[in-house]
Amino acid sequence: MIYGLYLSAQGAEVQSLRQDVLSHNLANAGTTAFKRSLAIAQAAETHDKNRGVAGQVPGNVDELNGGVYVTEVVTDYSNGGFMKTGEKFDVALGGPGFMKVSDGRNEYLTRDGRLDMDSSGQLVQRETRHKLMGVSGALVLDPLGPRPNITSEGLVLQGSETIGRIALVQPESEKSLVPQGDCLYRVEGKTKPALDETQIVQGHLENSGTNPTLEMLELIETSRMFESNINMIKMQDDTLDRLISSLPRR
Repeated sequence: MIYGLYLSAQGAEVQSLRQDVLSHNLANAGTTAFKRSLAIAQAAETHDKNRGVAGQVPGNVDELNGGVYVTEVVTDYSNGGFMKTGEKFDVALGGPGFMKVSDGRNEYLTRDGRLDMDSSGQLVQRETRHKLMGVSGALVLDPLGPRPNITSEGLVLQGSETIGRIALVQPESEKSLVPQGDCLYRVEGKTKPALDETQIVQGHLENSGTNPTLEMLELIETSRMFESNINMIKMQDDTLDRLISSLPRR
């Protein structure tokens, strides 16, 4: 009886965490270059296997499933679709990789291509105002110069002058990326140049990686599974209460 309560409680906890993850994805369905998260759950090992003690009889209670738990929450870095904006400072990345930005103290990776030019002519992120990094440092335009052109290779041109090349990199492992909010990632490890197939498309932005319909369906499913586990807890608690009440008292 108690064992069943524990299993139902574990199930409710997993579904609660899934709800949080799915709600976060759904809330960012319109966020540029957002990458959806996935809660990975798996069945726990049996008591015997976990404790290293051999089972006495096949099918005994110690060999029952140990419930379910969330092993990790991972990020799906698949490319999102493109949205054409026609804005000169909007760029989207096609293929794996990230752009580098800096707040003056730390560097971050991002795929959010909503760029702007500050008062000194430096290319910056429109929302965070972090400086966009080039291969050889900051990218500084002439505020009074002609419209900049950004090639698919990341070269920033203004008229006949080459300002620099946008630094496109990728981590050695996607697991080393730590989300920082605002579609920024801190890297706990080394980076390397992005693949040659990675290209920049000017006048476009990358859509969110969230599919609102899919997230909503999974959220409904998760809510029902959470409710089922809670109902199981109530039912087992009521049964346990009746069992204890039926015991003779001295």
